[in-house]
Amino acid sequence: MLGEVTGRSLVSLVAKSGVCGLGLAWRSWSGVRGGIPRLVVEGSVIFVDSGVSGTRSCGDGKTCGRVLGLRLMATEIWRRDESLAGGYRRLAAMLSDVLAEQRVDAVLWRVAGTLRELIRCEDVVIWELVAPDALIVALVDGEDEQEMRSLRIRLGEGLTGAAALERAAVVSNDAHEDPRAGLVPETEPTPEAVVCMPLVGRGELLGVLSLYRRGDRRAFREEEVELVTHFADVAALALDNAKIRAELERLAATDDLTGLPNRRRFHEELAPALAAARRYGSPLSLLLLDLDDLKQINDSHGHEAGDEMLRTVADAIRMQLRESDLAARIGGDEFALLLPHTGRAAAGTLARRIQEALAALPTAPLTISASVGTATLTQRTGNLFAEADQRLYEAKRQASRQHTVRGGGAD
Repeated sequence: MLGEVTGRSLVSLVAKSGVCGLGLAWRSWSGVRGGIPRLVVEGSVIFVDSGVSGTRSCGDGKTCGRVLGLRLMATEIWRRDESLAGGYRRLAAMLSDVLAEQRVDAVLWRVAGTLRELIRCEDVVIWELVAPDALIVALVDGEDEQEMRSLRIRLGEGLTGAAALERAAVVSNDAHEDPRAGLVPETEPTPEAVVCMPLVGRGELLGVLSLYRRGDRRAFREEEVELVTHFADVAALALDNAKIRAELERLAATDDLTGLPNRRRFHEELAPALAAARRYGSPLSLLLLDLDDLKQINDSHGHEAGDEMLRTVADAIRMQLRESDLAARIGGDEFALLLPHTGRAAAGTLARRIQEALAALPTAPLTISASVGTATLTQRTGNLFAEADQRLYEAKRQASRQHTVRGGGAD
């Protein structure tokens, strides 16, 4: 029932029937005034304003106010539900991308961008665990990207660190007053709400998803937090899938006995190294190393002894290399060493140093020796690998049966 109101002359109706309530009031007022009223929206309140002052009696004797205020609670809830429904539809689409093995960075950017569209916030940050107790920023979508990019936090540090350490959601709608929170360097303290969701895959902590919202209406609603939780699950799944794929790719390119890269990985690295050396005119050398009498060791002492010999040789080679060098096991007893920015003389020196290191290993009663073929890229070089292989063949042919090792060098 509409009643006369003093002051702003407002009549507030709770529209229990949602939009229908607004429609009834709209038609009632139009019938009284004979015109179309104007809608004025202020927050969740919609005012119907005739644009004239005073009151007027309706035909049925009831008094109508100048303005009819309709607080559409049901309509507001309906709108929120529609937004959430849209969010879950987009969540399902992203899940399909994850299952289709889309690039993890693309999925994470979609997670962050979609959350910013669905939930008002200034920043969405995805943190990635890079050490047992450290998180770094994987991506930032928002206003404070530059300030956050360089951050590295420990587990338990700040709200994000707390979520990671406890592996539980942290929701702080007054983060600026929360004793657990820290201030991002080069930012000003301001009233802020923060939601932090741990990213966990197969029981393992992978990172944290954090949302930051400022202003007077900063508090995160329960349904918003729930939506963030589900998007965090998608982000965790994407990170976990990426980790699994990276591990599978590493295993596919690794020799399982020695832990060195295998033949496939070596040739994958050789092609771009050759291209870069030719383009920039930088030196590049290749060493092929073949163990002497490994078959005899296997026959006399068993394959376990031979396997241990290979592991020992691989470790000794690693100790002689720079970080930029690549050592790989490319055959049963054969190793390849790719040496960027290394000329002929330096390659020959390294070959001798490796031979000496192998001879000095405490492997009695077994002895370790190796033949080495070296090749260095020049303008006349056709196939660097074939050239090194030819030098290796010559070195093995000249090697004595008493485990004497000579290195073959490229001319």
